[in-house]
Amino acid sequence: MGTPLRHRPLRLGARLFASSARMLRWVVPTFVVLTILADLRFPEAEPGGWWPLTINILMWFVAVTAGLKLHTNLSLHLSQGVTRSEYIKGYAIHGLLVTAAMAALATAGFIGEHALMTAIGSPEESWGGAIAAGLRYLVVTPIYFFAGAAIGALGTRYGGNPAAVLGVVILPAGAIYAGTLTIEFFELTIDADSWSLAAWAGGSAALIAVLIAAYALTLRTIPLRPKAG
Repeated sequence: MGTPLRHRPLRLGARLFASSARMLRWVVPTFVVLTILADLRFPEAEPGGWWPLTINILMWFVAVTAGLKLHTNLSLHLSQGVTRSEYIKGYAIHGLLVTAAMAALATAGFIGEHALMTAIGSPEESWGGAIAAGLRYLVVTPIYFFAGAAIGALGTRYGGNPAAVLGVVILPAGAIYAGTLTIEFFELTIDADSWSLAAWAGGSAALIAVLIAAYALTLRTIPLRPKAG
């Protein structure tokens, strides 16, 4: 029995990821098609292509989905016998799977748009620059995901107190996403100097660690309510 129990967070994370993917199964293809149409119809408006704007919008969907899924499903999973520790680990696995998927999507989008812009005009990025722009979402995605998870956990923990919602949910959300946007739009290329790259990577890693700690510690303090009946 020990082995299945050890695997429960992994299975939970996989189920949460599959559920999130179903929630976004129409959103992502729609934005991809709109981006291609915008690149073809309005290439002068965004000389570097429209995909950077698109993937930024999709990051907000990642954050909102992460927060809503945690807020709406936590009580259900706890009532089904999932421990808070298992849920924290499972949700982290969910975040890793989302990160891998969105980084792959971002990279494919930057490469595809570079190919399209090469065919119809003069691309601003090199092939290496396009790949680097996509791979940085291995760092950017978990910031959005765990920011959403932290806000969802805080909303679950303090949702019954309007003053607490303002103090520990709304205001921190604004601060978190101000920092997130700063990190996301930091000028990062394969030619970036080592100091800038180190500062970007270090700041991003620190923010991710803070967000993971915030969501995990908040979930650990959520009181367990007795089952009805």
